[in-house]
Amino acid sequence: MHLTENDSQLQDYLDGRLPAPEAQLIQAHLEGCRECRALLEEWQKLDLELSHHLPRPALSPEFFARLHDRIELDPFARSSETDNKRRIETQYDAVWKALRKNFFRGHFPALLDGVAYSTLAAVGAYLLFHLLLNLLHAHFKSLPLSQNQMELGVLSIVSLIFLLAGFGVAARKQLAAWAEELSA
Repeated sequence: MHLTENDSQLQDYLDGRLPAPEAQLIQAHLEGCRECRALLEEWQKLDLELSHHLPRPALSPEFFARLHDRIELDPFARSSETDNKRRIETQYDAVWKALRKNFFRGHFPALLDGVAYSTLAAVGAYLLFHLLLNLLHAHFKSLPLSQNQMELGVLSIVSLIFLLAGFGVAARKQLAAWAEELSA
């Protein structure tokens, strides 16, 4: 592979625009090829000469002032920004008012339901615990279980029953809420 004068790959290498693998291939080739290395050195000298002798392009002193004036005078750029800001503020205000208005309507009944279910579950657990404990104690007096072991077993069963029932009630309410949100 020889790099020729009209090969854009050498110019890209000189400008540092090649991907690393391609640049490494060119570097390896340049180390072994005097002709291509000489061409690269010529191009580097030309690049240096041009950078010293050609004036850098400059913007006129009025350019930034004219640009700023055009931006200020452009009604589309200005109005769209103002309209977007106004539209977002209006949407935010509407959503915030709806949330404040519906907060107690939506959440207070759910809170009361939760308190009622918790109270009902506690009373039911207490009654079921004592009922099962009295039944077990009356019918299984001959078992070699102590009173504490029997209470622990009954308490575990009752707790499990009410825990599962609570999950069922909670899941039912959440599923109903999700279905309502999806249908809205």
